[in-house]
Amino acid sequence: MIVTNGGNTVVNCCLGPSCTSPVITASNIGPVSNAPNTCGALVTMGTNLVITGDQPITVTYSLTNFGATISNPYTFPVGTTTVWAKASNTCGDDIKSFTVTVNDGQPPVITCPANITQASDPNICGAVVNFNVTATDNCPSPRNISQSTNSNTIVQI
Repeated sequence: MIVTNGGNTVVNCCLGPSCTSPVITASNIGPVSNAPNTCGALVTMGTNLVITGDQPITVTYSLTNFGATISNPYTFPVGTTTVWAKASNTCGDDIKSFTVTVNDGQPPVITCPANITQASDPNICGAVVNFNVTATDNCPSPRNISQSTNSNTIVQI
């Protein structure tokens, strides 16, 4: 409010009680392990934040600065994701970012064939043996399957 004091003196003043806007201090979350058979983890946010300011304070989260909000807890994919936290009260807002890191600790599942008994091929001391090895994983990342002996290879006796 601006008040004139009879002359041309201008005084700035505020009416009502003082108000303190929120201030966020954020720390990163993780690494946390993925949930079994999924390529991510359900992570609860909030314990990584220290927020000061006049109550009540509302906290929301976003994956962009500051777009659509996300739920809390939220399922984060394997890897590192930046999250923005926004604390709001009647006095103002504060936005800070932090990261959530989820590690894939679940190994792939390798399926090998049963033991193979193969007679020697004529005129060689070995046999061509055909077999199939497969692998599955909870994350769809590229998988490289390597074998010490490949299918369609002559196995020496």
